[in-house]
Formats: sequence, structure tokens, C-alpha cells
Amino acid sequence: MVEDGHLVVWFIGQEGSAQPFSDVKCLTQTTYHSSLAGIKGVKALIEFHKNFEDFAKAQGYNVIVSSSYLPSKATFNRVLVREGWSEAPFGMVKNLIRQT
Repeated sequence: MVEDGHLVVWFIGQEGSAQPFSDVKCLTQTTYHSSLAGIKGVKALIEFHKNFEDFAKAQGYNVIVSSSYLPSKATFNRVLVREGWSEAPFGMVKNLIRQT
């Protein structure tokens, strides 16, 4: 995400499976970083995850996973729960199969 000509949000993701030996197609956000704070940071987090979900659906993924290891992890998780994500021991999960 670019704001005023500066990169303010970036991420790294990878394809994998939520469970070993599973044929469930999973896209995992492994690193998320934003230089935005406060309400702008929260809005960017929500916008990124909506785009992440749209991309995953278009590419045929069944599940998406996102997580944070930063001190703000509790806020990260709370925001995503409000957006329909579920907490799991390894991060936040959204099942796209049930989505209509």
C-alpha cells in the first residue's frame, strides 16, 4: 500500500497447507508491516486483509492465515476477529470454503 508516494504497508506470503498431508489450499501471510499508527494503522490492516481475502478467493484458496509476532499482536487479533476471522494457536484463520 502506498500513501503520498511512500510505501506504508507491505507483506510476505506463501502458499502451503494448514495441516501436513492435507489437500486444503492455504495462503499464509508470514510477515505484515505497516508504518501507520492509530486509526490509520487499523484501517490499513483491515483494507490489507480484505484485499488478501479477495486475492485468495480469486486464486482458489480454501483457507487464509495471518499472524503477528509484534507487541501489538492482541490488537491485530482483535481487529481481525471483528472482521470475521477466527483465532487459532498459530495465528488468525479465515475459512473461505464457507463464504458465499
